[in-house]
Amino acid sequence: MVLTLAVPLVIAQPTKLPPAIDAIAPPSVTIPSLGTTLRVGGRNSPTGGQISSRSPGVFVERTSVIGPTLAEIVVHVLATAPPGPVRLGFGRLDGGVTSELDGVLLLYPRGAIGAPLSVNTATIVFPVEGTIVSNTDAVYPRALLGMSGSGTVVGAWAVDGAPFDRFVATTRPACGYEQRTNDGSGLRKGRSGLRRIA
Repeated sequence: MVLTLAVPLVIAQPTKLPPAIDAIAPPSVTIPSLGTTLRVGGRNSPTGGQISSRSPGVFVERTSVIGPTLAEIVVHVLATAPPGPVRLGFGRLDGGVTSELDGVLLLYPRGAIGAPLSVNTATIVFPVEGTIVSNTDAVYPRALLGMSGSGTVVGAWAVDGAPFDRFVATTRPACGYEQRTNDGSGLRKGRSGLRRIA
């Protein structure tokens, strides 16, 4: 005698975990801001997913999901956006919210103490325009950088596009920064005769 038993076979579909945003880098932008690229770290980022703002005045122009833990977005912040935290999260195409955890992006007015660093202007104050320089003159140029926010600026002095001296400037809010070269040799390299500073 043969006994046959019917056993029901149940195939469980894998549970799709909701996406979560753990970090946004850089964590802040200034008001207004056009086309600022941010990296978004998290969990379970869906392929083709779209990140959107939960606040008026901030728009996510583009979302590129790089992998399940990383995405890149481009945000546009209107001048009318209020300062403070803004929630960003994954959304469904029908407008519904799918994020388990939203990320927070901070909006600062330009010139605020916590604002991200931006160089608004740079002016060479020495040598002044029209100064005549010869090969043997050791010239130590100076410049003023007008910045808002706080942070570190890394730059280089250059003559005719060729850098000759690098600098690192740590800035404080609402303060100008004077930058001098360490040596004037870069202005003499490859030069013959007198040269007028234009």
